[in-house]
Amino acid sequence: MARTRRGGVEMPRVTMNIKREFFAAIVAGRKPIEYRDLSPYWETRFAEVGKGPFILHLRNGITHPIPTADVVVTELERDKRVGKFRLHLGDVICTTNWDRVKERPMKDKK
Repeated sequence: MARTRRGGVEMPRVTMNIKREFFAAIVAGRKPIEYRDLSPYWETRFAEVGKGPFILHLRNGITHPIPTADVVVTELERDKRVGKFRLHLGDVICTTNWDRVKERPMKDKK
């Protein structure tokens, strides 16, 4: 499991791929909760980090340069009734290859 330092404290980190529209909304602060299916895959991944807080490393796409963001997850909830994990999002720690003003990937400078 990867770990990231935040304010002198080492926090566990989970990486996930995400579609552009949701990536943009999270980085802009318009999306306070991210959802994932209650599947064995995510059960295993989230069991390693606990209920929070932890760092969520978001990746958008596979073509270089890949926009990424590190976001603090303040709380992880399991909603068995609807079959989803709810990740309550906090501060966006950093972004790479992402233009926050234009809300799109930065152009590769060659």
